[in-house]
Parts: sequence; structure tokens; C-alpha cells
Amino acid sequence: IIFMLKPGDAVLFERGSIFYGQVVINASGDDSNPITFGAYGKGKNPLISGSIPLKNWSVYKGNIYKAFVNAEIRNFFVNREQMILARYPNSGYLRIDAPYSEANKGFTDKELNQPDGYWDGSNVRIRTENWAYEHVPIQSFKKGSIIFNKPTYYTAKTGWGYYLDNNINQIDMEKEWFYDKNNKNENLYFYAPKGMDPNQQNIQGTVSDCGFFTVMEITNLVIQDLEFRNQHIAGIYLAKRKSKLRIDNCTFRGQ
Repeated sequence: IIFMLKPGDAVLFERGSIFYGQVVINASGDDSNPITFGAYGKGKNPLISGSIPLKNWSVYKGNIYKAFVNAEIRNFFVNREQMILARYPNSGYLRIDAPYSEANKGFTDKELNQPDGYWDGSNVRIRTENWAYEHVPIQSFKKGSIIFNKPTYYTAKTGWGYYLDNNINQIDMEKEWFYDKNNKNENLYFYAPKGMDPNQQNIQGTVSDCGFFTVMEITNLVIQDLEFRNQHIAGIYLAKRKSKLRIDNCTFRGQ
């Protein structure tokens, strides 16, 4: 949604309703006439949802179900509980044996004994500093060596922890899921807990990065009485300088 607004305008969402997608803000208010985003009517605050319902599940194998969705899924929720992107190991961390000479481009770990190419296209999630936890897709995997498809901001370090995810072969535990962007027929997989029928659950997949977003310098803006849920990056993301911004009575879940 893109709103063409001017000072003093108000955009009000109906209470009790759900609004899917991302709102792009492209104007500011002034000191006398802020731009307001809010709610009208009775009931619960309007929901700005970054996710869409996921339906029409069928058995893939065992307790793993499959579905097709015409959007890239970035996060996955069942009855508002966040599920686990299929990962290795299932808990805890692996340890880096040695980084490359350009230590933000890859590393080796002799305990990774899978066939060459096994981890290509998967993600590595790596602690690069005490305050930094980075993730990057894997360009290639060969003989225990991982090459990133782009450099990390900080460098890999010997003995520091990491784990790998986003690999269909690692759906081996309840509540894990995987999205295959290259499959045009069935592209979403979910390992359902024993006895669960996914078609009887509230299953949501995140497709939007933000609820409200702008790359402009914003001033005199009011955002109030809204719920933001299941966005991939943030409920509200104002990238540039902002001033005289007020956020009242809003809730944020699943970001």
C-alpha cells in the first residue's frame, strides 16, 4: 500500500479487521498538522499483518506435509507460535576450525562431512563478534569448507559458534519447516507435531518485510492504536532521519 498524503491527513483502519501487506509512507506532517495513522470503530485494534494464511496441506512423507504458496515465505507460525527453519544441528552450535585468509568470506570445519554441494544455497548463521550475529547464504560447500555468497560485516573466528539452516534434508524434527524458492509445484514443507492436522490449524507465513516503511526523512507523524504482527524485519521501519514522531498504544508480535 502506498499512501499519497499531505499534512493533516489521517489514515484510519477499521478495528477488528486484518490488513495484509506493507504501508509505504512518503510524506510528512508539519508542526500544526501531523499525519496520523490510527483506528476507528469498536473492537480490537486493527491488525497490520506481515503474514498470510497457509492452507491446502497434503502429506509429503510421514508427518511432513507440503503445500504451494505463490509468495516467498520468510517466517512460519502455527497458532501464533514461531516454528523452526530446518537447521543443523537441531540445537546448539558447531565450531569453526579456521577462517579463510579473507575471514569474512568463509571458513572450514572438518566435522562437516556431507557430500560436496550439500549445503549450497543454505544459510550459515554465525557469531562474528560478541555483539554481532550474522547470517549469509552459502555459495558453495566442498570438503568441509564453506564459501559465503557475500562477505560478512565482521570476520569468522576460530572456535566461534555457528549453525546451518534452510535445507530440506534437515527437516528431521517436529516444528521444523522449509521453503523451496526453486520449486514451482510444491514449495513449502512442515514437520507437524504428532497428531496435528495442519489443515485444522491457524498457519501463517511471513511475506512482508515491514508493517510501515519509509526511506524518506519523516517529521510530525503519529502512529497509534494498531497491532503489528509477523513482519520479517520490523513492525515500523523508518530508515532515514525522523523527528516529532509519536507511537502510542501499538503492539508488536512475531517480528
